[in-house]
Amino acid sequence: MNYSYSDIESMGTVFRFSFEQREVPLALQLLPRAKEILTEADHRFSTYSSQSEVSRINRGELKLADASWDLRLVAEEADLWREKTSGAFNAQSPAGTWDPSGIVKAWATQSVASFFEANGLNGFTINAGGDILLGSGLTYPKLERVGIANAVSIAEASSDAMATLDLAGSGFRAVATSGTAERGDHIWGAELKQVTVVAQDLITADVWATALMTNNSSALELAEREPAVEFMTLTVSGEKGYSAGFQKLIDVGQEVGGRNVRAK
Repeated sequence: MNYSYSDIESMGTVFRFSFEQREVPLALQLLPRAKEILTEADHRFSTYSSQSEVSRINRGELKLADASWDLRLVAEEADLWREKTSGAFNAQSPAGTWDPSGIVKAWATQSVASFFEANGLNGFTINAGGDILLGSGLTYPKLERVGIANAVSIAEASSDAMATLDLAGSGFRAVATSGTAERGDHIWGAELKQVTVVAQDLITADVWATALMTNNSSALELAEREPAVEFMTLTVSGEKGYSAGFQKLIDVGQEVGGRNVRAK
């Protein structure tokens, strides 16, 4: 095998780090700090921990202006994405609490990737609970092929890949999939069964995957106009739709089928 991997449990999921063999010695040096970055994000942003900054803000014990730099940065980014998606992505829950969960995992993953790259490690992939981020210096083609999960629970016999994307030479480095098969109706206002988004960074991919799950027509039109975003949608009835450039990323011999959402 031309690569090695290591798993880190954090933020309620498993992060799988894959490294080309040439990167393994450096990766072993950097992985402890990667785990610290994920753990710090979990402690700061968890909606399940009563002592997290998010929980303290929602109880009125901590003002946003007095929160950590990281939290204020994420809050600002969440606000920008709410505007950019015409409100389809929103960190304000229906119950009126502030919940940035829709952006935090991608933000933490992107932070780890930036740490790796800044320290000279770029032949890697990160699987963050099913969302994929590729390093900028991959040379092993297998690591640039990303499967799209079927819209069923991983416990089902049919939980293999729906299709495989080949991102080699595409400029795209991130794939995020949002859906209801594994975690149920956890996305506020979701009307679709599954959305997969391909982008240049994981935050962009993850936010649009969440936003498009609402089937918001304004968000759909905005995503179609994004030059560095491609996506596939799946309705509850099983109908597939996709942006014009998405099919170009399907690996040879793979098919998606369905209709064009709109040609770019």
